[in-house]
Amino acid sequence: MLAHEIDFIGAPEKECKDNADAICFRIKENDTYRIYVYDGGFSCHGKRLVDHLNNYYFDDPYNELPKECKIIDAVIVSHSDRDH
Repeated sequence: MLAHEIDFIGAPEKECKDNADAICFRIKENDTYRIYVYDGGFSCHGKRLVDHLNNYYFDDPYNELPKECKIIDAVIVSHSDRDH
């Protein structure tokens, strides 16, 4: 069975004046997830993106898993703007 999930990570205007977001998604096929980051946003989105990945994609809300267990299969940059 193929399943997918897409998440758009924003940041409050007081933290990030520019309009942008970070996008992550995962695709599950036969009990295996592939995790992707698509356009990571500005640095103000970074912590929010990492927290989201830990809480939902890696099931590691307390950030206790070793980095080797947290695999992002691909990072996609759609174009060369500063928020990508």
